[in-house]
Amino acid sequence: LSGFHTRGLATVFPVKLIESMRDGVIFTDMSGRIVGWNQAAERLTGIPAVNVLNRMWDCAELDLRDLRGNVIRDARCPVDQVVRQNRQNCLLGSIRRPNDKRLSIEINAHVVTDEYQTGGCCGAIILLRDISSETHLRDQVQVLHKQATTDGLTGLNNRSLFDRKFAEMIAVCRRNGTTCSVIIADIDFFKRVNDHYGHQAGDDVLVTFATLLRRLSRKDDWVMRYG
Repeated sequence: LSGFHTRGLATVFPVKLIESMRDGVIFTDMSGRIVGWNQAAERLTGIPAVNVLNRMWDCAELDLRDLRGNVIRDARCPVDQVVRQNRQNCLLGSIRRPNDKRLSIEINAHVVTDEYQTGGCCGAIILLRDISSETHLRDQVQVLHKQATTDGLTGLNNRSLFDRKFAEMIAVCRRNGTTCSVIIADIDFFKRVNDHYGHQAGDDVLVTFATLLRRLSRKDDWVMRYG
């Protein structure tokens, strides 16, 4: 079977299982040399097994990055940590495909020990799992949460979030014996602005006032639209 060094019938069934998996499966020896690269790994990375077999594992080959977009160097590479530190490692991040589009993945690296001889590390198994649908769902949840807790006009937190945060704030103060302050501000003669200049002008006033409060508030303050 292409992509694996197989010897004898005993290896055919596990290799066939690995080849049928949806997750990418990669084997390296204790030096980090790639000795296995299944079809799912080819599909996820866009790199054929023949191009990587017997080459050293290299994060730069996949442009591996964490969730913040930071490039993963050798010191943070899960495979490098497995081989050098002999411990399992997991990373959520993304890789670059040949079309330059990024794919969100979970990469798990497991130690392979030689239990029949020295018991030491003899390589690593790397599992690549496509989590792009989960990442998309998480992004959607964040968008929906923001829509549910944000005032559409001013961009401030809305009344719904205020009710929840206010209750939390009071509970914390009672539990810790501390105090907090709530300031409620109203714009004098605001109706006159709407009556004389129109509601668009009134909206502009609200947005300007909200921006002013947000700019002058401290990092731990909450600015919300109550009315």
